[in-house]
Amino acid sequence: MRDLSTNHRAAGQDAGAEALFQSLVEHLPGVAYADEIGGIGRYVSPQIESIFGYTPAQWLGDSGLWERRLHPEDRRRAVAELAAGEAAGGTFTYLYRLRARNGRTIWVRDQAAVLRTPDGPVVHGVMFDVTREMGFQADLELEISERRRVGEALQRLPAARPALETAAAICRELSRLQHVDVAVLYEFALDGSVIPLGLTAGGETPVQVGQPIPDQRAQYLRESATGPWIDEWRGMRGEAAYLRSWHRFGLKIAAYAPFGNGGTVHGLLAIGSTSAIGTTVGARWLPSLTEIASVAGALLVPELDSRRSTAETRVEVERLIADRGFASVFQPVVRINDGSVVGYEALTRFADGTPPQTRFAEAEAVGMGTELEAAAARSALVAAAKLPSRAWVSINVSPAWLDDPRLLRLLELAKRRPVVLEITERMAIDDYPAARAALDQLAGSVDIAVDDAGAGFASLRHVVELRPRYVKLDLALVRGIESDPARQAMVAGMVYFARDTGCLLIAEGLEHASERDVLRRLGVPFAQGFLFGRPAPAEAWRRLGVEAGALSTLRDGLPAAG
Repeated sequence: MRDLSTNHRAAGQDAGAEALFQSLVEHLPGVAYADEIGGIGRYVSPQIESIFGYTPAQWLGDSGLWERRLHPEDRRRAVAELAAGEAAGGTFTYLYRLRARNGRTIWVRDQAAVLRTPDGPVVHGVMFDVTREMGFQADLELEISERRRVGEALQRLPAARPALETAAAICRELSRLQHVDVAVLYEFALDGSVIPLGLTAGGETPVQVGQPIPDQRAQYLRESATGPWIDEWRGMRGEAAYLRSWHRFGLKIAAYAPFGNGGTVHGLLAIGSTSAIGTTVGARWLPSLTEIASVAGALLVPELDSRRSTAETRVEVERLIADRGFASVFQPVVRINDGSVVGYEALTRFADGTPPQTRFAEAEAVGMGTELEAAAARSALVAAAKLPSRAWVSINVSPAWLDDPRLLRLLELAKRRPVVLEITERMAIDDYPAARAALDQLAGSVDIAVDDAGAGFASLRHVVELRPRYVKLDLALVRGIESDPARQAMVAGMVYFARDTGCLLIAEGLEHASERDVLRRLGVPFAQGFLFGRPAPAEAWRRLGVEAGALSTLRDGLPAAG
């Protein structure tokens, strides 16, 4: 009788090993298989059903199933790579897409090896589902591609161009991003409004360049602009009609990135999609959008800052005019021979202490120069009613205001008091014939004075072209004249010119009696300056009882020199 215990132990060990191997195979994170060369299936692990939707029997019973389920774009390549691997022997790995039974496309990494067995070569392998990893890789490749396009877009953006042109270019580049159907660049205006500066869209949108968006939506954008963010276009804050318009456009998701400088947000970049891409895909926009926003800030902020500064200055000047944040003071013009007062120059003093020349220049720079001049002139002519009688009053006007109909209406406030319009040198006169024609319309109601004669070519040309009644010598000619022969010669020439042309000289800025004495000797008839009185309110001059003298002499002929 044979002892079979050894055989039984060996058989048990084989069965145990087989069970262990089967357990390991069935717990692999993939589908294990064994095929004959040429594709005849010998074994496939149960995971085939959970991953691809086919039972092991279905998979092994159809030798052509694997090839038919290959993605059409991968079929030829995958079949060729399998054949090459089988022919070469050894191990090989290849990547392809396989369509599951439910139609889902699955990325497969197939790691296989050709083994030699007594029955012939067999292909053993494992098919791993790498769809998720391939999705990550696709996203990464897309992001790299988008960042490359963003870099190229940034190089195309125009430098040192007007804000509207730059904004339009930025929106065009944003619209190149995948799934982007609309791109808008908003400016946060000083008054709280939000205004589109640039727009690119594939259809009609509820926003237009230069037109503020509704207040409630503007407030939401301003409050949210602390960093980039994503909005699914449901339940958004804003006027109902405005939101309905975006829904009709088809907007489903939008991304936003603020831009600015030095902690100040100047505006917002916004892109949106009509595709149901979801916030996960939409969030991929944010790095590119933020990068473009930083460049947008560098390109746009200088001009937007300038515009904001202009708007602030306009608001300040408008408030200044509305609140009458200024007052009129008057400085006497005297006859040098006897010190009698013949007129007063109206000067403006601002309550906040800003120098008048600075404030008027600021107003002119923002297109408010005429408005501020008109307000100052009105204040001066009203206040002049309290000056001593018979004295004329001069008000400063720029050439641009000479043909303004408001000037004639303002002159009615003088109430029969003689008025002198003092033409300042702050602005050049481009058309002297037109300026002369405007002055002719005022003939009989006012006299003309040219300010700052001798300070520059423009003032001297004013004298020649406008033929004023009065010419005011700039203080640069007067200061130190008692010890400067060159200044004395220049003023003597002006006296000669005045006598020949029928105008009257007024020396400005006198502070010392020695200056007055030299000017008297040279034949200058009138002067003003601290020597005769500092600028003061009209009431102060009335209290002093200063009356004008020999007014007819001023208007009808030249006073005697000496």
